Amino acid sequence: MKKITILIFSISLMNFLWAQSPWLQKKGSLLNQISFNTIQNYSELYLSSGETFTTERNLTDNTVQAWFEYGLFETTSLQLVAPLKFLKAGDPSQTENQTPQTSSGSLNSIGNVIFTWKQNWLHQTWLLTSHFNIELPTTQYDDASGLRSGYDAWAFSATLSAGRGFEATYVYAHLGIGSRTNDYSSFYTGGFEWGYHVFKPLWIAGVLNVLQSFKNGDRTEPDNNILTGLYVNDQEFIAWGIKVFGQITDENFGYSAALFGAFKGNHVAKSPSINLGLYYRFSFISN
Repeated sequence: MKKITILIFSISLMNFLWAQSPWLQKKGSLLNQISFNTIQNYSELYLSSGETFTTERNLTDNTVQAWFEYGLFETTSLQLVAPLKFLKAGDPSQTENQTPQTSSGSLNSIGNVIFTWKQNWLHQTWLLTSHFNIELPTTQYDDASGLRSGYDAWAFSATLSAGRGFEATYVYAHLGIGSRTNDYSSFYTGGFEWGYHVFKPLWIAGVLNVLQSFKNGDRTEPDNNILTGLYVNDQEFIAWGIKVFGQITDENFGYSAALFGAFKGNHVAKSPSINLGLYYRFSFISN
C-alpha cells in the first residue's frame, strides 16, 4: 500500500500532457512542482502532409512551469498550471543566400494558464476520474520574429481517465475533447501510460499521447507566425515519451525527468523535448 500511496501523487506530475491521471491528491494536501522543459535549436517541423517544413531561423523553446494540485475533498482536486515561456529566434537556418522575412529576437512571456477540476467517480480496484479544463489566453505574440507564447484563445475541454495501481506497476488511459475560441479548430486528445517501480527511489514509465484537430476552424494566422509554427491552428501530434521519477528524501519530496518525441504531427518540432522537475507535497490536515 505504501508503494501505491507514493505512486498516487507522483505520477500526476510535470505538464498538461501528464496531468490526466485518475489519481487525486488526498484531502488537505497540496502537491507543488517546478519543472523546466526545453527544445533546443531546432528548425524542422512535422506537417500533416508527411512533408517537413523548415523554419527560416533556428528556434529555441524553453518553459519554466509551476504546477499545483490541491485535494479539496476526498473525491475532488483542483489543479493550476502556470507556464513561463522563453522563446528565441536565432540565426537563419538556410545556407542559401536569402534574406529571412522574420527577424531574430526573443520573447519572454507567460503561456496559457490552465485551471482543472478533477472529480473521481470510481475509487475501487480501478479508478475513474473526469477532468474539466479551462485554458486562459494569457499569452503574447511578437510579429517581427513570429514568436508566440501560447494560443490566443480561451479553451474548454473535458477528459475521462481510468487507471489502476498494482504492487510494482501502474497503468492508465485518458480520452478527451475540447474547443478554442477565436476561430481555432476543436480537438481531441488521448493517451496511455504504463509505469514500473524499479527500486525505491525510481519509477520508469512509457507514454503515448495524441492530440488531433477536427480542422473545423477558419483562423487566419499572421504570416510570420506561420513561419515559426508556434501555437498555430490545427497543431497535431502523436508522441512517445519515457519518464522517470521518484522520491529524494521521503515520499513528500522528489524528482521527475522525461524525454518526449513525436512520430508524426502538424506544425510541431521534429526535435525531442527534455523535462526536469522537482516536487514537494504539503499536508494541511494531520493524519
